[in-house]
Amino acid sequence: MSDTPNSQLSTLNSQLVPPGYKQTEVGVIAEEWDVKPLGEFATVTAGGTPSRANA
Repeated sequence: MSDTPNSQLSTLNSQLVPPGYKQTEVGVIAEEWDVKPLGEFATVTAGGTPSRANA
């Protein structure tokens, strides 16, 4: 058997994607949508403690 488990899974997934949708690295999404990094839409920050002066 020349098919690898990953290629078999890819084939199965492509058969399960309904019309109007597409398989992407993040899953199945509408064909009109694009996968883009979150940073293109918002500034992502973390690790800060809110100021108590503004409470």
